[in-house]
Amino acid sequence: MTELNFPAHFLNHTPWNSQSSALWPASTFTVRRNLARYPFPHQQTPKQAAYTMERLKEAFFNHPQIHEPIFLDFSHLEAFHKEFLFEHFFVPDGVFEDRPHQGLITDSSGTFLAGINLADHLILQILDCQGAWHNTWNQLRAIESHLGHLVDYAFSPQFGYMTSNIHHCGTGLQIRAYLHLPAILYTESANTSFSDEEEFIISPIGTSEDNATFQGDVVAIQNKYSLGVSEDHLLRNLYSVANRLINAEQEIRLSMKTQSSTQMKDLVSRSFGILRHSYQLPTQEALGALSLLKLGIDLGWITGISDAHINNLFFKCRRGHLLAYLKKDCSQEELLHERAEVIHQALKEAQLVI
Repeated sequence: MTELNFPAHFLNHTPWNSQSSALWPASTFTVRRNLARYPFPHQQTPKQAAYTMERLKEAFFNHPQIHEPIFLDFSHLEAFHKEFLFEHFFVPDGVFEDRPHQGLITDSSGTFLAGINLADHLILQILDCQGAWHNTWNQLRAIESHLGHLVDYAFSPQFGYMTSNIHHCGTGLQIRAYLHLPAILYTESANTSFSDEEEFIISPIGTSEDNATFQGDVVAIQNKYSLGVSEDHLLRNLYSVANRLINAEQEIRLSMKTQSSTQMKDLVSRSFGILRHSYQLPTQEALGALSLLKLGIDLGWITGISDAHINNLFFKCRRGHLLAYLKKDCSQEELLHERAEVIHQALKEAQLVI
């Protein structure tokens, strides 16, 4: 497998670098599989875990659709490297449980990730930032299908693909659509907009530093179940829900623009000032202010910087990415200041034109 200059490779392959939608910046498709006749990872002996690791690594060596596969042994990664990877690939909580013989496989694209011996023997994930849902899903399905010819998956005629969590059985597919919805959240329209989604969970981005708030006003929509529903059903319904929420967000934004909302102008102006002049910035405050700058750009209230530039800052100012970018250890106080400095530099040409 290819050696990786980590994390420089990923810093040069930020998923949002070429994203095409300001309101729908990213989606992830995740498939969970386990090897037949072997216990789930949390029940494996060290010998069984070592076999699973080597068997799956060998399968990826022989996979024609994984270009320049890269293996990362979890035991050789620093804590902030793991945090960086989980931020980069939008990996939600509950996937990683610290045990021996765990690893990740990625490739040169910076959009594909496979986890070995995490919550399940194999977790395949692909990231889409182009809105090419069906192409991205077909790519992941082809990878999973070919691996199925190299290893035997645990499968039940009654319950489908077997996983360590009953909610992931069946297709084993989880789709997460990440939407930027500040207008809905700031106008208290969330209760109405989110109320009818019985099949889906609407949650924050979902990394270890997140809490119950929607950091950066980014909402993650994901299917609750994969048992008893087809993959096409999940794709079709979640796509429909995401588009409905985007339409609601656009309607509120249009109203803000035409009615020249003084409240939102004040919030955007305050956020601009915070980002341009703060000496220290916590993650949550920085992401919240950057979210309002994204909104201000779309409404024509901020010039001199692009939406894509703000998207990159969303990544760069989160803890794992910031530490990787700085290439040095920092105390918490130093990190807050460094985050503010990175944002100051990025916003030098930005102008408030309200």
